[in-house]
Amino acid sequence: MQNLLKHVLVIPDGNGRWATQRSLPRYEGHIKGVERFREISKVAREMGISFAFWAASGANLRGRNHIEVLNLVLLLQQELERQDTLSCLLENRIRFRVLGDWHKILYPSHFPRLGHLLHLIHFLQEQTRKFDQNHLTILFGYSGEDELMWAVREDRKRRPKHFDERTFKRGFWTSGLPLVDLIIRTGAERPNQTHTSDGIFNPWFTPESQIFISTTLWPDFTEKEFREFVVDYSKTPRRLGA
Repeated sequence: MQNLLKHVLVIPDGNGRWATQRSLPRYEGHIKGVERFREISKVAREMGISFAFWAASGANLRGRNHIEVLNLVLLLQQELERQDTLSCLLENRIRFRVLGDWHKILYPSHFPRLGHLLHLIHFLQEQTRKFDQNHLTILFGYSGEDELMWAVREDRKRRPKHFDERTFKRGFWTSGLPLVDLIIRTGAERPNQTHTSDGIFNPWFTPESQIFISTTLWPDFTEKEFREFVVDYSKTPRRLGA
């Protein structure tokens, strides 16, 4: 193997289409998607790979049906409330973070449990904040464009005497995370053809990432396919601009 994979970002497209194909409510697709997240993140952990999961963009949360967004919030909360979540993070020394503008996009008047979710996320993040080798990151209400604008505003608040790339990156939501080596996008409607999602690509987070595309809808994405992508990445020569 020529390349050691340290950090993978998954863009899990296809939950809604999976449910529609089976004449099920879209919510059922999201339930299956969470189950797949649990399985694939476990595989990544066992392989020693940090795992970032793009759960929803800012556009998703602003533009989707209110009930569907509420279901996404409840599914995230239920997943974090699982009894084995904290023990797994602590035993494997995994730093957990939920990154994005979700808590500003959503409002407690519409989502009564939002305060509890925020408290839960804060608790898990604080319990794992000292770990720096392994990461589990959920991008929720995340956009690379929003992250860059946030960093600009943070920089203006700090007013550093010397401005450089390191200073600028301190304001990123993804600050402290390893760079993404591999991006996997599922649910492509055609082989080797897909689209980006709401400015997902922050150039300081995914500067030289390999992008692998799968036509498999996320609820059907298997451990076998994930492992095949990891092996393919490891065998692919990286020229990195040379």
